[in-house]
Amino acid sequence: MAPGSVAELARDVSWQVTTGVGGQWITAETAVRHDGQEWRIGLTPARGDITALILWSGDKVVDHVRGTEAAMCARAQRWRDNLEAGRDWQSTAS
Repeated sequence: MAPGSVAELARDVSWQVTTGVGGQWITAETAVRHDGQEWRIGLTPARGDITALILWSGDKVVDHVRGTEAAMCARAQRWRDNLEAGRDWQSTAS
């Protein structure tokens, strides 16, 4: 089942979550090696209830999307699962 929050992502030790003074999450990030490249997937809160999701390959931003925390966490985990499985990050196959 896809994670619906950063708290659920944080249960996986491969996700590094930083929190602020009040305990609210500030960033969530994971790294994956795929095709000889280092890929990083990161989440950060944006304005209102929006969460930003960013994918880097090396130092280059490959994709950047925004949406609800639940939708972005599910997408982030799908990207990570795809890269871990040797698939293209945006693959819809599982």
